[in-house]
Amino acid sequence: MPEGHRLAYWDTRIEGWTLEPGTYEVSAASSSRDIRLSADIELAGDVLPVAINSETTLSELMADPIGGAIMAQFAGDALSGITGGSSDDESSAMMTSMLGSMPIGRLLNFPGSPMTQEGLDHLIGAIHGARAAAAAGVSMQQ
Repeated sequence: MPEGHRLAYWDTRIEGWTLEPGTYEVSAASSSRDIRLSADIELAGDVLPVAINSETTLSELMADPIGGAIMAQFAGDALSGITGGSSDDESSAMMTSMLGSMPIGRLLNFPGSPMTQEGLDHLIGAIHGARAAAAAGVSMQQ
């Protein structure tokens, strides 16, 4: 466990230790029944990107700043085909919401999906490339 992360837990999605943001209560006591001092501390937590692969859910991908932007660019047509391409914004939003828990690799077999394995591999590769470029401070134009 990294130094200073006594409240961290092992996150299998990123295969590393992470600290959840939030308010934590810290208490000093001589026993569990004799709490003498308590204070709340606010911790910012770790902001770690979720690994992007075929098991990443659509919601996780769309919540990722880089992944969501690239998904919108590369797969807008695929999502339109899956959600029915309805002009009814409410129906489309409801279908997209239901698909949120679905791993993106399963979009390949979803009825009406024009997504192919090659397209999915390209999407994942583009996200990894954009993340690497962002980490190196390089701007990517597409």
